[in-house]
Amino acid sequence: MIEELSMLNCAWKTACLWEGAVARDVADYLDRLPWTEADDERLRELAAAPGANIADLTQAFGRSRSAIVARLPWVGAPVDLPARPQPAP
Repeated sequence: MIEELSMLNCAWKTACLWEGAVARDVADYLDRLPWTEADDERLRELAAAPGANIADLTQAFGRSRSAIVARLPWVGAPVDLPARPQPAP
């Protein structure tokens, strides 16, 4: 947890130092950070939860859609998740 917070803090500091930086710049920077074992475990758990979808995972991890989709098979998580939350029947 400390390692994750430290990396996130570094990402924000780095992005804030960029002139004209926007939130997308921070997300791009985070996409380049390595995934930790804790990230992988959390992704596996969240992806397996009922109602899991890519949009919620991108929010939870602060990473791009492509980063999440690429990591799912790596951790053995379901790869057929919907892009957005599905409406209730």
